[in-house]
Amino acid sequence: MSEAKNLGTTGEGKRIEGFWIKLVGTDQLPAGASIRYNVHVQNQGWLSDTGLDTAINWIGDGGFAGSQGKGQRVEAIQIILVGEDGKQLPGYTVSYSVHGQDYGWSQGWKKDGEVAGVTGQSKRLESIRIKIEREGASTGTPVDEHGKLSVVGTQLTDESGLPFQIKGVSTHGLSWFPEYVNADAFQTMRDDWGINAVRLAMYTEGYNGYCVGDDNNRALLKERVINGVNLATDLGLYVIIDWHILSDGNPLTHQAEAIAFFDEMAAQFKNNNNVIYEICNEPNGGTTWSQIKQYAETVIPVIKSHNQDAIVIVGTPTWSQDVDQAAANPILGYSNLMYALHFYADTHRDSLRNKMSAAIDKGLPIFVSEYGICDSSGSGPINEGEANLWMDRLNQYGVSHIAWNLSNKNETSALIRSDINKTGSWLESELSISGQWLVKMLEKTQ
Repeated sequence: MSEAKNLGTTGEGKRIEGFWIKLVGTDQLPAGASIRYNVHVQNQGWLSDTGLDTAINWIGDGGFAGSQGKGQRVEAIQIILVGEDGKQLPGYTVSYSVHGQDYGWSQGWKKDGEVAGVTGQSKRLESIRIKIEREGASTGTPVDEHGKLSVVGTQLTDESGLPFQIKGVSTHGLSWFPEYVNADAFQTMRDDWGINAVRLAMYTEGYNGYCVGDDNNRALLKERVINGVNLATDLGLYVIIDWHILSDGNPLTHQAEAIAFFDEMAAQFKNNNNVIYEICNEPNGGTTWSQIKQYAETVIPVIKSHNQDAIVIVGTPTWSQDVDQAAANPILGYSNLMYALHFYADTHRDSLRNKMSAAIDKGLPIFVSEYGICDSSGSGPINEGEANLWMDRLNQYGVSHIAWNLSNKNETSALIRSDINKTGSWLESELSISGQWLVKMLEKTQ
Protein backbone atom coordinates (compact mmCIF):
# COMPACT_ATOMS: atom_id res chain seq x y z
CA MET A 1 0.00 0.00 0.00
CA SER A 2 1.65 3.19 -1.17
CA GLU A 3 -0.91 5.42 0.56
CA ALA A 4 -0.86 5.37 4.36
CA LYS A 5 -3.62 3.50 6.17
CA ASN A 6 -4.69 4.67 9.62
CA LEU A 7 -5.72 2.88 12.79
CA GLY A 8 -6.82 4.58 15.98
CA THR A 9 -8.16 8.07 16.67
CA THR A 10 -6.80 11.58 17.25
CA GLY A 11 -8.11 14.48 19.29
CA GLU A 12 -10.25 12.26 21.51
CA GLY A 13 -7.76 11.42 24.27
CA LYS A 14 -8.12 7.68 23.60
CA ARG A 15 -5.29 5.20 23.94
CA ILE A 16 -4.43 2.26 21.73
CA GLU A 17 -4.41 -0.83 23.94
CA GLY A 18 -3.86 -3.42 21.26
CA PHE A 19 -4.09 -4.06 17.53
CA TRP A 20 -3.60 -6.52 14.70
CA ILE A 21 -1.71 -5.90 11.45
CA LYS A 22 -2.16 -8.26 8.53
CA LEU A 23 -0.75 -8.12 5.03
CA VAL A 24 -3.26 -8.20 2.20
CA GLY A 25 -2.48 -8.32 -1.51
CA THR A 26 0.50 -10.57 -0.77
CA ASP A 27 0.69 -11.48 -4.46
CA GLN A 28 2.51 -8.14 -4.83
CA LEU A 29 5.28 -9.27 -2.44
CA PRO A 30 7.83 -12.10 -2.72
CA ALA A 31 6.64 -15.53 -1.57
CA GLY A 32 7.06 -16.04 2.15
CA ALA A 33 7.15 -12.34 3.01
CA SER A 34 5.52 -11.33 6.29
CA ILE A 35 5.07 -8.27 8.45
CA ARG A 36 6.38 -8.32 12.00
CA TYR A 37 5.75 -5.85 14.82
CA ASN A 38 6.91 -5.27 18.36
CA VAL A 39 5.22 -3.07 20.94
CA HIS A 40 6.07 -1.37 24.21
CA VAL A 41 3.14 -1.69 26.62
CA GLN A 42 2.47 0.13 29.88
CA ASN A 43 3.76 -1.89 32.89
CA GLN A 44 5.12 -4.59 30.56
CA GLY A 45 7.80 -2.91 28.48
CA TRP A 46 8.77 -4.32 25.09
CA LEU A 47 7.01 -7.61 24.38
CA SER A 48 10.04 -8.87 22.43
CA ASP A 49 13.71 -8.02 22.08
CA THR A 50 14.11 -4.84 20.02
CA GLY A 51 17.06 -6.10 17.98
CA LEU A 52 16.27 -6.38 14.28
CA ASP A 53 18.10 -9.68 14.07
CA THR A 54 15.33 -11.15 16.26
CA ALA A 55 12.45 -9.63 14.30
CA ILE A 56 11.37 -13.04 13.03
CA ASN A 57 10.26 -13.69 16.64
CA TRP A 58 8.10 -10.55 16.81
CA ILE A 59 4.32 -10.75 16.52
CA GLY A 60 3.26 -11.03 12.90
CA ASP A 61 0.63 -11.34 10.20
CA GLY A 62 -2.56 -10.88 12.17
CA GLY A 63 -1.26 -11.70 15.62
CA PHE A 64 -2.51 -9.53 18.48
CA ALA A 65 -0.07 -7.00 19.95
CA GLY A 66 -0.76 -5.17 23.20
CA SER A 67 -3.17 -6.08 25.99
CA GLN A 68 -6.89 -6.64 26.42
CA GLY A 69 -9.07 -5.81 29.39
CA LYS A 70 -6.21 -4.34 31.42
CA GLY A 71 -6.54 -0.65 30.50
CA GLN A 72 -2.86 -0.58 29.51
CA ARG A 73 -1.63 1.76 26.78
CA VAL A 74 0.68 0.98 23.89
CA GLU A 75 3.55 3.49 24.09
CA ALA A 76 5.86 2.62 21.17
CA ILE A 77 6.10 0.27 18.20
CA GLN A 78 8.53 -1.26 15.73
CA ILE A 79 7.44 -2.69 12.36
CA ILE A 80 9.47 -4.55 9.75
CA LEU A 81 8.97 -6.71 6.67
CA VAL A 82 10.83 -10.02 6.69
CA GLY A 83 11.43 -12.55 3.97
CA GLU A 84 11.15 -16.31 3.97
CA ASP A 85 14.64 -16.51 5.49
CA GLY A 86 13.57 -14.46 8.51
CA LYS A 87 15.73 -11.49 7.57
CA GLN A 88 14.64 -8.00 6.52
CA LEU A 89 12.92 -8.20 3.15
CA PRO A 90 15.16 -6.57 0.51
CA GLY A 91 13.69 -4.18 -2.04
CA TYR A 92 10.75 -3.08 0.12
CA THR A 93 10.23 -0.52 2.89
CA VAL A 94 7.52 -0.38 5.53
CA SER A 95 7.04 3.16 6.85
CA TYR A 96 4.92 4.12 9.84
CA SER A 97 4.03 7.22 11.81
CA VAL A 98 2.44 7.47 15.24
CA HIS A 99 0.22 10.09 16.85
CA GLY A 100 1.20 10.23 20.50
CA GLN A 101 -0.13 11.95 23.60
CA ASP A 102 1.13 15.57 23.72
CA TYR A 103 3.46 15.20 20.71
CA GLY A 104 0.97 14.38 17.93
CA TRP A 105 2.47 13.33 14.61
CA SER A 106 5.66 15.34 15.24
CA GLN A 107 8.03 12.35 15.07
CA GLY A 108 7.40 12.02 11.35
CA TRP A 109 7.83 8.74 9.49
CA LYS A 110 9.89 5.84 10.85
CA LYS A 111 10.78 2.80 8.78
CA ASP A 112 12.05 -0.78 8.82
CA GLY A 113 12.21 -1.51 12.54
CA GLU A 114 12.92 1.97 13.88
CA VAL A 115 11.17 2.85 17.15
CA ALA A 116 8.12 5.10 16.82
CA GLY A 117 6.70 6.58 20.02
CA VAL A 118 8.36 7.21 23.38
CA THR A 119 9.07 5.02 26.38
CA GLY A 120 9.55 5.95 30.01
CA GLN A 121 7.29 9.01 29.79
CA SER A 122 3.84 7.42 30.24
CA LYS A 123 2.64 8.72 26.85
CA ARG A 124 -0.06 6.77 25.04
CA LEU A 125 -0.18 6.06 21.32
CA GLU A 126 -3.48 7.24 19.82
CA SER A 127 -3.15 6.49 16.11
CA ILE A 128 -0.78 4.69 13.73
CA ARG A 129 -0.30 5.15 9.97
CA ILE A 130 1.40 2.45 7.89
CA LYS A 131 2.46 2.20 4.24
CA ILE A 132 4.57 -0.22 2.22
CA GLU A 133 6.63 0.86 -0.77
CA ARG A 134 8.90 -0.87 -3.21
CA GLU A 135 12.37 0.64 -3.39
CA GLY A 136 12.94 2.57 -6.59
CA ALA A 137 9.19 2.97 -7.08
CA SER A 138 7.21 6.15 -6.59
CA THR A 139 8.15 8.14 -3.51
CA GLY A 140 4.49 8.22 -2.62
CA THR A 141 4.11 12.01 -2.78
CA PRO A 142 0.81 13.31 -4.15
CA VAL A 143 2.33 14.40 -7.45
CA ASP A 144 4.30 11.18 -7.83
CA GLU A 145 1.13 9.18 -7.23
CA HIS A 146 -1.28 11.22 -9.36
CA GLY A 147 0.84 13.12 -11.87
CA LYS A 148 -0.54 15.66 -14.29
CA LEU A 149 -4.13 16.69 -13.58
CA SER A 150 -6.90 17.42 -16.06
CA VAL A 151 -10.52 18.53 -16.02
CA VAL A 152 -12.93 15.99 -17.51
CA GLY A 153 -16.52 17.18 -17.52
CA THR A 154 -16.99 18.67 -14.06
CA GLN A 155 -14.38 16.46 -12.41
CA LEU A 156 -10.70 17.00 -11.73
CA THR A 157 -8.88 13.80 -12.71
CA ASP A 158 -5.36 12.48 -12.29
CA GLU A 159 -2.92 11.24 -14.92
CA SER A 160 -4.57 7.81 -14.91
CA GLY A 161 -7.97 9.36 -15.62
CA LEU A 162 -9.27 8.66 -12.11
CA PRO A 163 -11.29 11.27 -10.17
CA PHE A 164 -9.04 13.28 -7.88
CA GLN A 165 -9.69 15.82 -5.14
CA ILE A 166 -7.18 18.44 -4.15
CA LYS A 167 -7.27 18.91 -0.38
CA GLY A 168 -4.99 21.69 0.69
CA VAL A 169 -4.21 24.81 2.68
CA SER A 170 -3.78 28.43 1.63
CA THR A 171 -1.14 30.72 3.00
CA HIS A 172 -2.22 34.07 4.32
CA GLY A 173 -0.96 37.05 2.33
CA LEU A 174 2.66 36.58 1.28
CA SER A 175 3.41 40.15 2.36
CA TRP A 176 1.94 39.54 5.78
CA PHE A 177 2.98 36.04 6.87
CA PRO A 178 5.85 35.02 4.57
CA GLU A 179 7.57 32.98 7.27
CA TYR A 180 5.11 30.10 6.78
CA VAL A 181 6.39 29.47 3.26
CA ASN A 182 9.09 27.00 4.28
CA ALA A 183 9.91 23.34 3.75
CA ASP A 184 9.14 22.31 7.33
CA ALA A 185 5.66 23.84 7.24
CA PHE A 186 4.81 22.29 3.88
CA GLN A 187 6.17 18.87 4.86
CA THR A 188 4.37 18.93 8.20
CA MET A 189 1.08 19.64 6.43
CA ARG A 190 1.77 16.92 3.86
CA ASP A 191 2.94 14.19 6.22
CA ASP A 192 1.09 14.99 9.45
CA TRP A 193 -2.08 16.66 8.23
CA GLY A 194 -2.56 14.85 4.93
CA ILE A 195 -2.75 17.76 2.47
CA ASN A 196 -1.80 17.35 -1.19
CA ALA A 197 -1.66 21.03 -2.21
CA VAL A 198 -0.74 24.52 -1.05
CA ARG A 199 -2.11 27.83 -2.29
CA LEU A 200 0.17 30.86 -2.40
CA ALA A 201 -2.02 33.92 -1.72
CA MET A 202 -0.40 37.01 -3.23
CA TYR A 203 -2.55 40.04 -2.51
CA THR A 204 -2.76 42.52 -5.36
CA GLU A 205 -3.66 45.63 -3.32
CA GLY A 206 -4.23 44.99 0.39
CA TYR A 207 -1.42 44.41 2.85
CA ASN A 208 1.41 45.81 0.73
CA GLY A 209 0.12 43.97 -2.32
CA TYR A 210 1.84 43.37 -5.63
CA CYS A 211 0.14 46.22 -7.51
CA VAL A 212 0.55 48.97 -4.90
CA GLY A 213 4.16 48.57 -3.79
CA ASP A 214 7.33 49.63 -5.58
CA ASP A 215 9.55 47.54 -7.87
CA ASN A 216 11.43 46.10 -4.91
CA ASN A 217 8.18 44.92 -3.33
CA ARG A 218 7.05 43.29 -6.57
CA ALA A 219 10.39 41.54 -6.93
CA LEU A 220 10.19 40.31 -3.33
CA LEU A 221 6.67 38.94 -3.78
CA LYS A 222 7.61 37.20 -7.02
CA GLU A 223 10.57 35.66 -5.24
CA ARG A 224 8.24 34.37 -2.49
CA VAL A 225 5.88 32.86 -5.06
CA ILE A 226 8.74 31.20 -6.93
CA ASN A 227 10.20 29.89 -3.68
CA GLY A 228 6.80 28.52 -2.66
CA VAL A 229 6.33 26.75 -5.98
CA ASN A 230 9.80 25.23 -5.78
CA LEU A 231 9.27 24.05 -2.20
CA ALA A 232 5.95 22.47 -3.13
CA THR A 233 7.50 20.84 -6.19
CA ASP A 234 10.36 19.37 -4.16
CA LEU A 235 7.83 17.86 -1.74
CA GLY A 236 5.57 16.50 -4.47
CA LEU A 237 2.67 18.84 -3.68
CA TYR A 238 0.33 20.58 -6.09
CA VAL A 239 0.54 24.36 -5.80
CA ILE A 240 -1.85 27.19 -6.72
CA ILE A 241 -0.50 30.61 -7.66
CA ASP A 242 -3.26 32.91 -6.43
CA TRP A 243 -3.70 36.46 -7.82
CA HIS A 244 -5.49 37.52 -4.66
CA ILE A 245 -7.73 40.42 -5.59
CA LEU A 246 -9.88 41.60 -2.70
CA SER A 247 -9.98 45.32 -1.89
CA ASP A 248 -9.50 46.11 -5.59
CA GLY A 249 -12.76 44.28 -6.33
CA ASN A 250 -12.65 44.26 -10.13
CA PRO A 251 -9.88 42.21 -11.81
CA LEU A 252 -9.88 44.65 -14.73
CA THR A 253 -8.32 47.25 -12.39
CA HIS A 254 -4.93 45.57 -12.60
CA GLN A 255 -5.34 43.55 -15.78
CA ALA A 256 -2.05 44.80 -17.29
CA GLU A 257 -0.11 43.74 -14.19
CA ALA A 258 -1.88 40.37 -14.17
CA ILE A 259 -0.96 39.72 -17.80
CA ALA A 260 2.72 40.48 -17.15
CA PHE A 261 2.78 38.44 -13.93
CA PHE A 262 1.11 35.34 -15.31
CA ASP A 263 3.17 35.53 -18.49
CA GLU A 264 6.31 35.33 -16.39
CA MET A 265 5.03 32.64 -14.02
CA ALA A 266 3.61 30.43 -16.77
CA ALA A 267 6.86 30.70 -18.74
CA GLN A 268 8.94 29.80 -15.70
CA PHE A 269 6.80 26.82 -14.71
CA LYS A 270 5.69 25.61 -18.14
CA ASN A 271 7.26 22.19 -17.56
CA ASN A 272 5.82 21.69 -14.07
CA ASN A 273 2.93 19.25 -13.80
CA ASN A 274 1.89 20.49 -10.36
CA VAL A 275 1.17 24.21 -10.87
CA ILE A 276 -2.37 25.62 -11.05
CA TYR A 277 -3.17 29.28 -11.78
CA GLU A 278 -5.94 31.15 -9.94
CA ILE A 279 -6.36 34.40 -11.83
CA CYS A 280 -8.78 36.40 -9.64
CA ASN A 281 -9.45 35.37 -6.07
CA GLU A 282 -12.68 37.17 -5.09
CA PRO A 283 -14.24 39.69 -7.48
CA ASN A 284 -16.62 41.88 -5.49
CA GLY A 285 -18.08 45.38 -5.14
CA GLY A 286 -20.63 44.91 -7.89
CA THR A 287 -18.19 43.42 -10.42
CA THR A 288 -20.25 41.52 -12.98
CA TRP A 289 -19.62 38.13 -14.53
CA SER A 290 -19.33 39.90 -17.87
CA GLN A 291 -16.39 41.94 -16.56
CA ILE A 292 -14.74 38.89 -15.01
CA LYS A 293 -15.19 36.94 -18.22
CA GLN A 294 -13.66 39.80 -20.23
CA TYR A 295 -10.63 39.76 -17.93
CA ALA A 296 -10.34 35.97 -17.96
CA GLU A 297 -10.52 35.77 -21.73
CA THR A 298 -7.53 38.13 -21.83
CA VAL A 299 -5.39 36.42 -19.17
CA ILE A 300 -6.10 32.76 -19.94
CA PRO A 301 -4.48 32.78 -23.41
CA VAL A 302 -1.33 34.30 -21.89
CA ILE A 303 -0.99 31.29 -19.58
CA LYS A 304 -2.03 28.81 -22.26
CA SER A 305 0.58 30.18 -24.67
CA HIS A 306 3.19 28.51 -22.46
CA ASN A 307 1.23 25.40 -21.47
CA GLN A 308 -1.99 24.52 -23.26
CA ASP A 309 -2.80 21.96 -20.56
CA ALA A 310 -2.43 24.31 -17.58
CA ILE A 311 -5.36 24.29 -15.15
CA VAL A 312 -6.78 27.78 -14.60
CA ILE A 313 -9.26 28.72 -11.86
CA VAL A 314 -11.51 31.71 -12.60
CA GLY A 315 -13.16 33.67 -9.80
CA THR A 316 -16.88 34.42 -9.84
CA PRO A 317 -18.98 37.44 -8.72
CA THR A 318 -19.73 38.35 -5.09
CA TRP A 319 -16.54 37.05 -3.50
CA SER A 320 -16.64 33.92 -5.69
CA GLN A 321 -20.13 32.81 -4.74
CA ASP A 322 -22.22 33.41 -7.88
CA VAL A 323 -21.18 30.30 -9.77
CA ASP A 324 -24.68 30.18 -11.26
CA GLN A 325 -23.80 33.17 -13.45
CA ALA A 326 -20.71 31.40 -14.77
CA ALA A 327 -22.74 28.24 -15.38
CA ALA A 328 -25.20 30.23 -17.48
CA ASN A 329 -22.43 31.74 -19.62
CA PRO A 330 -19.16 29.81 -19.29
CA ILE A 331 -15.87 30.63 -20.97
CA LEU A 332 -15.48 28.64 -24.18
CA GLY A 333 -12.53 27.52 -26.27
CA TYR A 334 -10.16 26.28 -23.58
CA SER A 335 -9.64 22.99 -21.78
CA ASN A 336 -8.87 22.59 -18.07
CA LEU A 337 -10.82 25.59 -16.79
CA MET A 338 -12.44 25.58 -13.36
CA TYR A 339 -14.52 28.16 -11.50
CA ALA A 340 -13.96 29.32 -7.92
CA LEU A 341 -16.51 29.02 -5.16
CA HIS A 342 -15.62 30.31 -1.67
CA PHE A 343 -17.55 29.70 1.52
CA TYR A 344 -17.33 30.40 5.22
CA ALA A 345 -19.43 27.79 6.94
CA ASP A 346 -21.21 29.85 9.59
CA THR A 347 -22.38 32.39 6.98
CA HIS A 348 -22.85 30.38 3.80
CA ARG A 349 -25.18 27.46 4.28
CA ASP A 350 -27.78 25.51 2.31
CA SER A 351 -28.51 28.20 -0.26
CA LEU A 352 -24.90 28.41 -1.42
CA ARG A 353 -24.46 24.64 -1.27
CA ASN A 354 -27.52 24.25 -3.45
CA LYS A 355 -26.25 26.95 -5.83
CA MET A 356 -23.01 25.01 -6.17
CA SER A 357 -24.79 21.72 -6.79
CA ALA A 358 -27.02 23.27 -9.45
CA ALA A 359 -24.01 24.76 -11.24
CA ILE A 360 -22.19 21.43 -11.25
CA ASP A 361 -25.30 19.63 -12.43
CA LYS A 362 -25.41 22.14 -15.28
CA GLY A 363 -21.85 21.14 -16.25
CA LEU A 364 -19.64 23.74 -14.49
CA PRO A 365 -16.36 22.43 -12.99
CA ILE A 366 -16.06 24.02 -9.54
CA PHE A 367 -13.03 24.35 -7.29
CA VAL A 368 -13.43 25.58 -3.70
CA SER A 369 -10.14 27.46 -3.66
CA GLU A 370 -10.84 29.05 -0.27
CA TYR A 371 -13.05 28.21 2.68
CA GLY A 372 -13.20 28.54 6.44
CA ILE A 373 -15.33 26.98 9.16
CA CYS A 374 -16.09 30.34 10.83
CA ASP A 375 -18.22 33.20 9.50
CA SER A 376 -17.35 35.31 6.46
CA SER A 377 -15.41 37.89 8.51
CA GLY A 378 -12.72 35.25 8.96
CA SER A 379 -12.80 35.81 12.70
CA GLY A 380 -16.30 35.06 13.89
CA PRO A 381 -18.05 32.02 15.37
CA ILE A 382 -16.97 28.55 14.28
CA ASN A 383 -19.67 26.21 13.02
CA GLU A 384 -18.38 22.65 12.72
CA GLY A 385 -21.84 21.29 11.94
CA GLU A 386 -22.20 23.42 8.82
CA ALA A 387 -18.56 22.74 7.92
CA ASN A 388 -19.26 19.01 8.01
CA LEU A 389 -22.31 19.47 5.79
CA TRP A 390 -20.09 21.33 3.32
CA MET A 391 -17.54 18.51 3.30
CA ASP A 392 -20.28 15.95 2.71
CA ARG A 393 -21.47 17.92 -0.31
CA LEU A 394 -17.96 18.51 -1.68
CA ASN A 395 -17.15 14.82 -1.36
CA GLN A 396 -20.44 13.89 -2.99
CA TYR A 397 -19.44 15.86 -6.09
CA GLY A 398 -15.68 15.28 -5.86
CA VAL A 399 -14.97 18.99 -5.46
CA SER A 400 -11.46 20.06 -4.47
CA HIS A 401 -11.01 22.37 -1.48
CA ILE A 402 -8.38 24.67 0.05
CA ALA A 403 -8.62 25.83 3.69
CA TRP A 404 -7.86 29.43 4.71
CA ASN A 405 -5.32 30.21 6.32
CA LEU A 406 -1.82 29.14 7.38
CA SER A 407 -0.90 31.69 10.05
CA ASN A 408 -1.11 32.41 13.75
CA LYS A 409 -3.11 35.58 13.20
CA ASN A 410 -5.53 36.26 16.05
CA GLU A 411 -8.62 35.23 14.09
CA THR A 412 -10.71 32.08 14.08
CA SER A 413 -9.89 31.15 10.47
CA ALA A 414 -6.14 30.94 11.24
CA LEU A 415 -4.99 27.34 11.57
CA ILE A 416 -2.25 27.95 14.16
CA ARG A 417 -2.95 29.21 17.67
CA SER A 418 -2.12 32.90 18.07
CA ASP A 419 0.26 32.20 20.99
CA ILE A 420 2.32 29.71 18.94
CA ASN A 421 5.25 31.16 17.02
CA LYS A 422 6.55 27.95 15.45
CA THR A 423 6.46 27.90 11.64
CA GLY A 424 6.40 24.13 11.22
CA SER A 425 6.44 20.77 13.04
CA TRP A 426 3.33 21.73 15.00
CA LEU A 427 1.80 19.52 17.64
CA GLU A 428 -1.94 19.05 17.32
CA SER A 429 -2.36 20.99 20.57
CA GLU A 430 -0.64 23.98 18.91
CA LEU A 431 -3.31 24.22 16.23
CA SER A 432 -6.37 26.43 16.55
CA ILE A 433 -9.88 24.99 16.66
CA SER A 434 -10.01 25.46 12.87
CA GLY A 435 -6.67 23.72 12.49
CA GLN A 436 -7.65 20.75 14.65
CA TRP A 437 -10.92 20.36 12.78
CA LEU A 438 -9.04 20.42 9.47
CA VAL A 439 -6.60 17.69 10.51
CA LYS A 440 -9.41 15.44 11.76
CA MET A 441 -11.40 16.00 8.58
CA LEU A 442 -8.42 15.15 6.38
CA GLU A 443 -7.70 12.01 8.39
CA LYS A 444 -11.26 10.80 7.87
CA THR A 445 -11.04 11.25 4.10
CA GLN A 446 -7.61 9.74 3.46
